[in-house]
Amino acid sequence: MRIKRGKEEWVALLREQKESGKSITEYCKEKGIQPNLFYRKAKMTNESGTFVKVPVPSTDYRSIKIRTGTVTVIVPWPFSNEDIIQVLQCVREVADA
Repeated sequence: MRIKRGKEEWVALLREQKESGKSITEYCKEKGIQPNLFYRKAKMTNESGTFVKVPVPSTDYRSIKIRTGTVTVIVPWPFSNEDIIQVLQCVREVADA
C-alpha cells in the first residue's frame, strides 16, 4: 500500500535518518520506504532541511538517442519502425567492427 507523506513528514524522516547513524538502505528497510524515493526526496532538500525546487532538464521527446561506446546516434522525429530498425542495424555494424 502506498503512503502519501507531506513535506513536513519527509523533512522529519530525512532528519531522523541522519541522526540515526544508519545507512539509507537500512533506515528505509526499517521504515518500509523505497530507497530510491528516499534518495529523490533527499535530493530535493537543502542544508536546512526544507524542500527546494529542483530544475528538470529539458528533454526533447521528439527524438531517440542511441549510445554505444563512444558512438551516439540521434534519430529525429518523425521516424517509423523501419527507420529505427535500419539505425539499430547500422549501430550494430559499427559496434561489431
